[in-house]
Amino acid sequence: MSDLEQIAVSTSEKVLLFFEGLNLHFAAAFILHAIELIYIILSKFRFGATTDQVKVDRLVLEYKTRQESLGNVRKVAIVTGANSGIGFETTKALVRAGFHVVMACRNRIFAGQAMEKLEQQTDLNNFEFMELDLASIKSVKSFTENFKAKFNRLDVLVNNAGVMACPYQETEDGIEAQFGVNYVGHFVLTNELLEVMQSTAEGSRIVNVSSIAHRVGIYETARILDKNLYNRVINYGISKLAFIMFTVELANRLGKDSKITVNALHPGVVDTNLPRYIPFSDSAFFKFIFSICSVSPVTGALNSIRLSLSSEVEGITGKYFEHECVSVPNAPARDKKLCSDLWGFTEAMVKGK
Repeated sequence: MSDLEQIAVSTSEKVLLFFEGLNLHFAAAFILHAIELIYIILSKFRFGATTDQVKVDRLVLEYKTRQESLGNVRKVAIVTGANSGIGFETTKALVRAGFHVVMACRNRIFAGQAMEKLEQQTDLNNFEFMELDLASIKSVKSFTENFKAKFNRLDVLVNNAGVMACPYQETEDGIEAQFGVNYVGHFVLTNELLEVMQSTAEGSRIVNVSSIAHRVGIYETARILDKNLYNRVINYGISKLAFIMFTVELANRLGKDSKITVNALHPGVVDTNLPRYIPFSDSAFFKFIFSICSVSPVTGALNSIRLSLSSEVEGITGKYFEHECVSVPNAPARDKKLCSDLWGFTEAMVKGK
């Protein structure tokens, strides 16, 4: 981790705790987002610094070297939303590291295009597509049944897919879409796959892609259930906050002696198509500003790749990462009772579906 990254994380933590103490939630969120943007802009001028692609290459090489000394067991990974953006870059790194990667995507055509691109860029073919629609619990359960029928192990699960700031809509199961896709779908997916992960001898890692946007999230179930309280940005934050709270609670339920670790992360403000629902996002001005204030998909995927492959995070669980190191999430994710309550709330939401 660079000095710039250390400064960004340290400053963010101090700002968060100061404004939380004053009960100024949105002020903290605003300042922390400003710090993130300043960090991104300054990071573009780190001449001579190790590029993030080089960091990815090192992680892949170090992982392959360790595995060669342990034997030739082909490990298996799932990446949701693997067809584009940081999901694609994460998939590419895992493929290069020797995993057989299941690309869990909703759109077969886009997945096929991504697979062609992946083969061209890696000259490898240790990956496949399996259909997954996180907006449908039926689809999630169908996916897990198909996966377990084909594979008897799961070494890495990267819960990456998501939607951001969309107009109000509901999933097939009547759940607000951002909460349903970003969190609930992954909640069901992960729980349905826990058994096969627990039977994986070498242990498994779960990587949950959250966001700094969780800092605008307010843990109020009314905002999840009441259409009239819907706000594109706040509800996106709620879904990402829930993802971190789920991470904390799952780690607690698994216990410190579990072979499964689970961590959440902020990938950065990444130059992908995720902001497509933001007003004027297709304008030249927005694209110009966004290009200045965002990082590449390779940089955005670095945290996911590190948590999937690095020996440095071995045994670490229930944590939230920013800029390649553990950071402090917002207060609800540090409240064990609230995290437990969210789990029960979610179980009730998906019961019988």
